[in-house]
Amino acid sequence: MKKKILVCLVLFIIGTKLFSQNLTYIPGPSGYGTNATADDRTLVPFFKDQSYIYCSTYKVTSTNPIVRKGCIVRVNISDNSQYVYPDDVYLPTNGGFNAKKLNNNIFFNIGIRLARINTTTNKLTVISNDAEDYEIFDRYIMYENYNSSGLYILDLNTNATTQLYSPNSRNFYRLGATYYDKDTGMLYFRSQYITMGVYYGFYKYNPSTKAITEIVGRNVVSGSEIYQNRDEIARVNDNLVFLMKDTDYKMKYFSANLTTGLLNTSFTFNTNTVFDTSVNDVMVNNNTVYITSGGKVLTSDGVTTPVETNYQPFFEYSTGYSIDVVNYNNESYIQQYSPEYGAELWKYNWTLMQKQLVKDITPGTEGSFAGNISGGNLHKNKLLYIANIGSLAYSLYVTDGTSDGTVCILDNSKFSLISKLLTEDDTLYFYGENATNKGLFALDYQILSNENFSKDKKVNFYPNPVKSDLNFSEKMDEVKIMNLNGKILGLEKNISKLSLEHLQKGIYLIEFKTENQGKIIEKLIKI
Repeated sequence: MKKKILVCLVLFIIGTKLFSQNLTYIPGPSGYGTNATADDRTLVPFFKDQSYIYCSTYKVTSTNPIVRKGCIVRVNISDNSQYVYPDDVYLPTNGGFNAKKLNNNIFFNIGIRLARINTTTNKLTVISNDAEDYEIFDRYIMYENYNSSGLYILDLNTNATTQLYSPNSRNFYRLGATYYDKDTGMLYFRSQYITMGVYYGFYKYNPSTKAITEIVGRNVVSGSEIYQNRDEIARVNDNLVFLMKDTDYKMKYFSANLTTGLLNTSFTFNTNTVFDTSVNDVMVNNNTVYITSGGKVLTSDGVTTPVETNYQPFFEYSTGYSIDVVNYNNESYIQQYSPEYGAELWKYNWTLMQKQLVKDITPGTEGSFAGNISGGNLHKNKLLYIANIGSLAYSLYVTDGTSDGTVCILDNSKFSLISKLLTEDDTLYFYGENATNKGLFALDYQILSNENFSKDKKVNFYPNPVKSDLNFSEKMDEVKIMNLNGKILGLEKNISKLSLEHLQKGIYLIEFKTENQGKIIEKLIKI
């Protein structure tokens, strides 16, 4: 493992970019945490808003027996100061997921509760004690009760909650995919209710009149429930393409027109383009929808019947769950499994209509990712990914879409878990677990372009490679020697010569500051 990482870093140095980094652990308040006695000060980050990171944790309310309650802690990333939200709101667990912000409200699930924090009043409230999936749009929040008792709409302006029923007054029991059309103010969603079987439908909801219109519905009396984990809506031109089970027990893609609110009856599937047990995600590019079926790619404008092409499939190995796709520099990126490479990072080039391996991080059939459905984080024109190459081998990678530009930025801290990645400027915040700590970590890193290493810059130190003493052509305000992980090995100020006899042979980074040129970072070879 260490050898692989060293090779990766050396290639990175020889290539086009360098990085520096600094890792910091941020403990929570005393008396809080996630272990049985809640004193390990663990914070679990789940959302970042401006200069704050919102985390969950536990507080012990009784020691005999031990009783814990969930708490929310807000961390100010400018100085790591913390605010614990008052515990008058009962939260049964820690966690926090599916967090979203609308206006001045942050919504999130914690256990089976749906909660919100008003960032203006700084007040934490619980919207529902029995909620699971939800969606926010305009001034509304739509959510599904965990026990399948119904769908509800909350008007955030009036705080009025309305239960939704089908046009024939049936009780909806699931919230599927949604799409909000800002131009018309209409919400489209997929749901279902019980009749003699299960009735699947796609609906349009008018928030101002509270009217629900069925666009298409199918009553299915039996069949597999695969669609429960596969539910997406893709917009193509002025049409919505969505997945739903038909009366023949097969899953099919349908299309509805946003202007008319009607089903596009010309968008049909034949026996070669239906899905029985395995479905691939749809992709949309340049006003065309791409659907993979049976190893073939079909395309449509969203109105006409999808036709078969000779394009290479993007999703060759489908799953029962939606695959997170990140669009970056006019290409689409996924983590996906293949028998030849294991789970690695791939991209789809829409010009070549071809899938390409970005980098085989772990050469051979061993994968570099624990799962193949995780999405990356787009930050400062780079993609960030969490890799997992076995026990105590969680690491962070950054990529510019090329093999040489895919490098480790955190790999030497023996993390047994990394998750919940959040970003701010040149700092990454994440939940991590290693032998020393678990909870909120901050990784300061900087990707430096070739401009930082321009050949036109004046060379201010010599010799390079160096055996003992390094000389500078003028007095340096500050000099740092760092290893390839960005760890500072030495720092001197106001010097014109630096002894490096104590360093082992290898490649290092040297950072120095001058009054005229500012900060400069160069490669340094010790022989």
